[in-house]
Amino acid sequence: MQRSLLARAWWLALVWVHAAAAAPVDLGTYGPTESVERYRQRVQGIDGKATRYHAQPGKVRVPHAFPIRTPEMTPGRVTPSRHAFTGVQRPLCVVGTDPWSQRWAANRRARLLELGAVCLVVQAKTTQDVEALRATLAPVPTIAASASDLARRLGLTHYPVLLSGEGVEQ
Repeated sequence: MQRSLLARAWWLALVWVHAAAAAPVDLGTYGPTESVERYRQRVQGIDGKATRYHAQPGKVRVPHAFPIRTPEMTPGRVTPSRHAFTGVQRPLCVVGTDPWSQRWAANRRARLLELGAVCLVVQAKTTQDVEALRATLAPVPTIAASASDLARRLGLTHYPVLLSGEGVEQ
């Protein structure tokens, strides 16, 4: 009994000495910092009472975000490839609101739904353009946003395109 008590005391002393001797870990400061107060006020309201936001699926929530542009991409032909995107959990279709993308989406809606794809609208002038495409694709989830970073990283220059774990296809 005394031996186990002594062993525990020894380990406790070792841990304490190690913790006391350890230098603080600097996680890094990347640029100037700012208070989160202005963000908290947006969520809670100026008076401090919580504001509830109710998302409405299928509705564009930020009308001032238009037009949506992805300068790196234009409507055009894409050469299919069997380059597998590791880590892709759901197929991603990249489309615009141009007539070709509209036809492409209408013709492939059933396949996109079967695959469980999510569609990214990368070119749109107005909210109405996105809503028209969403109506064509319903109930396939559709998100409207620029895809400049995605285009650069994957070397994409044209849409409409479907990216999946099996590769790129049009």
